Amino acid sequence: MSNDGMGHPLFGKLNKRDVPINALLVTLGFALLSLLTSFIAETTLFVVLLSVSGIGGTIT
Repeated sequence: MSNDGMGHPLFGKLNKRDVPINALLVTLGFALLSLLTSFIAETTLFVVLLSVSGIGGTIT
């Protein structure tokens, strides 16, 4: 997506094995946040993640 101009160029940078490591790390971060919803403040963290995705949809 970043190569097509739909995302930040930072996410299109590849390492020596042609893996977009920055995009992978950001995705991993969001996956860990989603996992935390089952352990820490289920309703509060779910509402925060839902709000962040709503804001992202509004901006793009």
